[in-house]
Amino acid sequence: MCAKRVAVDARHRMLGRSGSILAQELLNGQQVVVVRCEEICMWGGSVRQKMNLMREEVKESRMSVLEVIIVGSKEN
Repeated sequence: MCAKRVAVDARHRMLGRSGSILAQELLNGQQVVVVRCEEICMWGGSVRQKMNLMREEVKESRMSVLEVIIVGSKEN
């Protein structure tokens, strides 16, 4: 088992690649501390899926606003 604690700077690193490397170190018993995680780069399939989901949510919210306007105009 490794006795040293390793600090890893996650700034401008790819999320998936860093995650796999850190997982290997953790499985080997290494103590790892990750700093500046808020500046990690997220890209790839998961980010595209999240962006598509956000676009769909915006479309749905616009649709519900239109439905309220249409329903409200019919009641008058």
